[in-house]
Amino acid sequence: MNRKKQIGATFITWLMLVGILGFLAVAGLKLIPVYMQYGTIVSVMEDVAKEQSPGKKSPTTIWKSIDKRLHINNVRYIKKENFKYERGNLADTMTIKYEVRTPLFGNLDAVAKFEKSMDVKTLAE
Repeated sequence: MNRKKQIGATFITWLMLVGILGFLAVAGLKLIPVYMQYGTIVSVMEDVAKEQSPGKKSPTTIWKSIDKRLHINNVRYIKKENFKYERGNLADTMTIKYEVRTPLFGNLDAVAKFEKSMDVKTLAE
């Protein structure tokens, strides 16, 4: 009896490969909007920092400007508690620190943590 050596992937191997690729695709589709909104937040912070003399405005006024722009861009999960503005001798620093929890499957969530600081006076000059 002549047996040929089997070449190729079995059905179970293909099924596992499709499952892994499916999981990665779903995770990617759920996380891409989170990272796109992070880009929007950074853009808003840069725009506010480039406004005329932001260093002379109060932190509350700067936060209101950021919050208004985030609301226009439909970014809802950034709160005032996530924003910090510190005055310094050479430059002021604006920081936004937050995390986003996105459900993947059932009780499995993905958590993304973001923190962005920028020097206000350097960008404004």
